[in-house]
Amino acid sequence: ALLAVDKLFSVAVPSETYVKLIVLLIGFVAAPFLLSSVERDLDVQESEIPKVLRALTLYVLMPILVVYALILYAHAAQQIVNWEWSEGWVARLVAGYAGAGLLTFAILWPHRSDPDNQWIRVFTKWFSLLLPPLSFLLLIAVLRRVSEYGITETRYYGMLIAVWLAVVALYLLFSRKADIRVLALSLAVL
Repeated sequence: ALLAVDKLFSVAVPSETYVKLIVLLIGFVAAPFLLSSVERDLDVQESEIPKVLRALTLYVLMPILVVYALILYAHAAQQIVNWEWSEGWVARLVAGYAGAGLLTFAILWPHRSDPDNQWIRVFTKWFSLLLPPLSFLLLIAVLRRVSEYGITETRYYGMLIAVWLAVVALYLLFSRKADIRVLALSLAVL
C-alpha cells in the first residue's frame, strides 16, 4: 500500500520505512499470530472455518483488499478528474488486487453458505462489484501503453488478464450458482 501511494500519488516514502514495516509485520505480528493459531482443539468440526484461516481472511486479507481498493479507486478518480494517466503502475496494482481478492474468494468458497459467516457473503458481493471497473482501468492502462509503444508480450498478457478479470467479475456478480471450478478452468484455458 505504501508503494502504491508512493508510485500513484507521488508521495515520497523513505526506503527505510519499508524495511521497518517488514520487520514489524514479520517479527511482531506474523510470527506470534501463526504460533498462537495452532489448533489445540482436535475435535473441530470440518464445516467450521479453522481459526487461522478465519483470522487470515478476516483480519489480514480483507483489510488489505479494502485499502488497495480505496487506493485504486482514489487514483482512478484522480486520473478522470485530471485526465492524466499514470506511468505503468496501475496494471501491476490492479493485477495484485485481483489476485489477492480471487485467492481470498477461493479460500472462503467452501464456507460461503454458512449462516454464521455472513461476512463471507458481504465480501464476495463487494469484491464482485469492485472488480469490473478496476479490470476496465487495467485494460485502459494497457491499451494506452500499446498505443504509445506497441504490443509486447507483457502488454498482451495484461490485456488478456484485464478481459479475463472483467468476465470473471461479471460471472461472479450475475451467476445464480457460481462455481469456483469455472474460475479455475477459465484461468487454465487463458
